Amino acid sequence: MKYKIRIYVAILLLSFPAFLTVVYPSLSGDSRVELRELQNIPSLPTGFWTLRRWPSQFDQFTSDRFPFRTDLIRFIGNIFYTMDISISPEVLIGSQGWLFLRKTSDVLDESRGVKTLAPSQVTAWAASYIHRKEQLQEQGIELLLVIVPNKHTIYPQFMGKSNFLVGPTITDQIVAKLDEFQTEGIVDLRSVLREKAKSEQIYGRYNTHWNDRGAYFGYREIIKNIPNSHQILEEQLNFQSGQVVGGLTRLIGQSELTEESQVLIGDESNPSFEFNALAQKENFRTTGFITETTLTHLPRAIFLCDSNTDQYLYKYLAPSFHEALFVHHKGMKFDQEPIDSFQPNYVVYIIVERLIPYSLD
Repeated sequence: MKYKIRIYVAILLLSFPAFLTVVYPSLSGDSRVELRELQNIPSLPTGFWTLRRWPSQFDQFTSDRFPFRTDLIRFIGNIFYTMDISISPEVLIGSQGWLFLRKTSDVLDESRGVKTLAPSQVTAWAASYIHRKEQLQEQGIELLLVIVPNKHTIYPQFMGKSNFLVGPTITDQIVAKLDEFQTEGIVDLRSVLREKAKSEQIYGRYNTHWNDRGAYFGYREIIKNIPNSHQILEEQLNFQSGQVVGGLTRLIGQSELTEESQVLIGDESNPSFEFNALAQKENFRTTGFITETTLTHLPRAIFLCDSNTDQYLYKYLAPSFHEALFVHHKGMKFDQEPIDSFQPNYVVYIIVERLIPYSLD
């Protein structure tokens, strides 16, 4: 009898968290903290295939919605952070509390020149890019490639034991090959931003991205390569210090960590600037969003870009053109349809190093 009671008690204790998960989901994980969609309770299976998937979905649900999951992650994260240990495989804790992206796209090995491309891959990459450039030139459109450096490239001194180069990086390989083919319109921002980083902080300590100041210095180099565009001068802009939250802090349960950063306040550079598609900005990864000014003599451009542009750089680029379409590059895929419909003067790839694909289809 005693053993039966113990078994019942054990079953009750083990099932109680699941009960709380289903009845009080607000006690469980928070997608805003973990920066991902958490698994909801799966529907009951209605067929063979849904029945096969149901156990794994329910297992993910109980893991994501475990009672007080967010609080536990934060508590454990606090303990490990004090020891400079990351609880997330995606985050490297460097020196002086600096955080770096670690897992995505083998970014650490790529930044140190451990993971590289074979010479034949580099040649094929450059040849495919030049072919695209020639295709667009036949249509009267100029193609530019802008390389945004990884934070690892600009601040390697804060990467702790990972602060050493083994050899040329993938970026080095591609830029060298394009230079060998005398390809015009390659804007490599690494050297300019390395120099700026000596005098001020241009990337977030707790973020993967540059800050508003870093984005402006990148913009200034880009716009030099686009004739007839409207250049915004630094004195026309208003930067103020503000507290910002870095996306990497949430991944290690430290969502309350903030840092002081230079933030762009308003837009004083072009009073005629209109943000026509502000309501559609959430469509950046699909159809993109369009900005427009009343200055019809300025060129039109399509920017195939990532979150460094969507969140920061577009604020400077948009007022510099009559019309601009900002849309995710989707791994530098080439799609003629938006080019035909938008009829730009320029197509500009703006891609951070870690998202450069190993091949161009």
